[in-house]
Amino acid sequence: GKRYISDTTLREFTRIQYPENGNHRGLGFDKPQLPGKEKLNGCAADASPQSFGHSGYTGTFVWADPANGLLFIFMSNRVYPTRNNKKIYTLDIRPSMHQVFYDALKKAGK
Repeated sequence: GKRYISDTTLREFTRIQYPENGNHRGLGFDKPQLPGKEKLNGCAADASPQSFGHSGYTGTFVWADPANGLLFIFMSNRVYPTRNNKKIYTLDIRPSMHQVFYDALKKAGK
C-alpha cells in the first residue's frame, strides 16, 4: 500500500520527450512510434499512445498500456546458443504476439 513513485514522476518518465525532433522515446522507456515514422520498436500496432515499455538485448520485452489495462511480458534468450540468431526481429515475433492481445480485447468488445 506504499507509493514509491509519484504520478508526476511516472508521467515524466513515460511521456515522449522530444517529439519535435521525431524522437519517440521517453526517459528510460520506449514509446510507440510517432505517426508517419518507420516502425522501429517491438510493440503492437494497436498499442495506445499512453503505453510504454522496454526491450532487452536478449529479446526480453515488457510493455505496459494503462489505457487498455494491459501488461505484456515476453521472456526470451535470443542470444543462446549464439548471438547471431536474428529471427526474433526478422519474423516480428514480439509485435505479432503483442498484437494478439489487442485483437482479443477488440473481439471481447473492450
